[in-house]
Amino acid sequence: MISEEKIKEYKGILEADKEKLMAQVKKYDTRPDFENEPGYEDEANESVESFDQSAEETIYREKLSHVEDALNRIKKGTFGICKNCQGEISEEMLDIIPETDLCQNCKKEINN
Repeated sequence: MISEEKIKEYKGILEADKEKLMAQVKKYDTRPDFENEPGYEDEANESVESFDQSAEETIYREKLSHVEDALNRIKKGTFGICKNCQGEISEEMLDIIPETDLCQNCKKEINN
């Protein structure tokens, strides 16, 4: 069982991660505009840049969602419990990926 002190530590880490991720997501709110004369190259550059930003934004939004879910599990008292097998997630695993909702065994099974 994870101590209350350790849960507070994870909560602090997750809240800091949430702030950073929210800043990253906000950064992608505006799409690129090269403000040049219309032309095929400018349109192509804007399209590529917009696609790249959308991909990065998706990654940040997904990570943000996992972090928010972990913070909700802390509130509910289910943090550190595997959503698959209901077993305890090791502190070693949480130290590496504090937002994880799977124990190491279930994560291995799902990834295989």
